[in-house]
Amino acid sequence: EGHSSSVLSVAFSPDGQTIASASSDQTVKLWDRNGTLLNTLEGHSSWVRSVAFSPDGQTIASASEDQTVKLWDRNLDRLVVWSCDWLRDYLLNNPNGQQAREDGVCQGYLSDNTTPPATLFGQFLNWISG
Repeated sequence: EGHSSSVLSVAFSPDGQTIASASSDQTVKLWDRNGTLLNTLEGHSSWVRSVAFSPDGQTIASASEDQTVKLWDRNLDRLVVWSCDWLRDYLLNNPNGQQAREDGVCQGYLSDNTTPPATLFGQFLNWISG
């Protein structure tokens, strides 16, 4: 359940309810205050040196020896909207996407006559350039 190698950084969420730990095992782990593992974030290809929460606690930033900084979104509703937006062309134009659009998780997020919602990627670019 714990890290399989050294812990290099820890951070508390702004509300104090979640602890993030970064490790040389290439993962970030999220824990509740009682030490129960909530989630393991995988995606780095080398040691994760540092971890931090955004002021609202909804985004976690991790910095790694693989020369990347990854942003992890904790808001599942935003992730669903972003994912449906990313799949938009497939869901609207592919015959196989029609069933997924009608019965799947993106039901209610897409319609043939709407413009795509603002994506998290677009918000991220605005944040970087703004």
